[in-house]
Amino acid sequence: MSDNNTDKNFFGSRLEQLLTAANVKNYTVARALNYDVSYISKWITGKAVPSKKNLDKTFDTVSRLISEQGSGDSFDNMCKRMGAETEEQICAAVRQELKTAYYQTVGESIDGKYAVNNASMIVSPENKYPLLIDYAAAMDADKPYDIAVMVDLFSLDHGSKLRMAGIDNHRFMVNRKRRDITINYILDLSKLDGNSIYDVILLIHMMTCYSLTDFHLYYSRLSSDKLIVAVKDEFSGISILGDNKHFLCTTASKDKKSVEELYENIKSSINPDSNLFFETDMESLLTSHEYLQTLLSQNARWLVGHVTEHFLPPELFDVFIEDSFDNNSKAAEEAKRAHLLAVNAIEKSQIRIMMYNRALVDFVLSGETDFFNRKVILSPEQRKETLIHIRDMIGKISDHKLKVIVDGFSDDFKYITNPCMFLSDSLDYLRLENMQYENNLMLIKDDSVRNIFDVFFENIWSCDQNVFDTGTEDIVKRLDDFIETSELLMSV
Repeated sequence: MSDNNTDKNFFGSRLEQLLTAANVKNYTVARALNYDVSYISKWITGKAVPSKKNLDKTFDTVSRLISEQGSGDSFDNMCKRMGAETEEQICAAVRQELKTAYYQTVGESIDGKYAVNNASMIVSPENKYPLLIDYAAAMDADKPYDIAVMVDLFSLDHGSKLRMAGIDNHRFMVNRKRRDITINYILDLSKLDGNSIYDVILLIHMMTCYSLTDFHLYYSRLSSDKLIVAVKDEFSGISILGDNKHFLCTTASKDKKSVEELYENIKSSINPDSNLFFETDMESLLTSHEYLQTLLSQNARWLVGHVTEHFLPPELFDVFIEDSFDNNSKAAEEAKRAHLLAVNAIEKSQIRIMMYNRALVDFVLSGETDFFNRKVILSPEQRKETLIHIRDMIGKISDHKLKVIVDGFSDDFKYITNPCMFLSDSLDYLRLENMQYENNLMLIKDDSVRNIFDVFFENIWSCDQNVFDTGTEDIVKRLDDFIETSELLMSV
């Protein structure tokens, strides 16, 4: 193979990825095969491929080394992706991946899998669109990218939903600000309804993960029953879904012309008016009176995933206003009015509130508070003061207007901080918890999404009582325990 063909070097890329994940060195492979280590380097760089007469020996030796000597988190994640647990299963899965990659590289067919130049197809893939995963795994994580996605997200199987939402091993795959990555994401909203609590939470967490990028979310029925991805100048792929949430086939390509055409086709299918949310900022919410509107509108409902300015006692509120706003600004004056209204509305039970217990736990331990979308850290003394204020407010709230969600709704999200949702009959918005306090305020634009979120809230509110503390007495007792913990922290 020539250097010009390195972009078609599926075998070398896959071999390098497998060895790196398993922490197996090139010279270990060379010694086992009785080759000079330069041979292994040539395979990896695409300057050569193993000779056909020694293929079985090569596949068997490398797969055995990886299955026997592989170790570490990367190796464990690789095995999980391949669905392999025992040494025998890992060996067989690695051998099949090397074999498939080899025939993709040389452009020959094998076992129902076809490679034509630098395009490939897998019919009825066992491991859920493996070609797209493989291409994505080979991308340089630090490069800027322009990505277009069209996906029937809510028709995918469980694992595929999580991956397409940017969640892996209970955590976000995007964990730092990456505005150099543009993602235009089109989904079929007709498959989502508020009765699927899991799917709505998944959507919100997906928005949170990708809010760290230049992210745009649209809806289109064209996304039905398919998954299409195009990474500009890198690769593209298409998966077709069957009725059982499994993929009938997956095809992928690195041909630049094909990639460009598919990318442009996805982009051209976007209706600019089909975006589901408007990104905004706190100053705009305040100065436009939209923040006040969420307090004064009928049927106000809050889902509180982290402690916000609404729950601060007046003395602390005044301290942070001075630090966060210009006292003469319109936004600061609006913020002061809003806080008075919020306390009054909460105490008069004009708002139905669900708060995650995790929000209180995190607050007690870290002191982090979302103060008008600005991060402030409270001292242990200030945490105690805030918890006492919340307890006193709760004492005035009528039963059935406040619930504490004791556990989350899925272990898939157990390490992810929950967002806040503010709903009313006139205005809905989300405050996503992306740890950056940027690009995380989303006004819900689309009426169908508003309806989905309304149904979602009511379903949570009325779901199994084992999920909640609902009685004022029980919730006050829980807060007393948190107050006691904050007192212990004061003495540390």
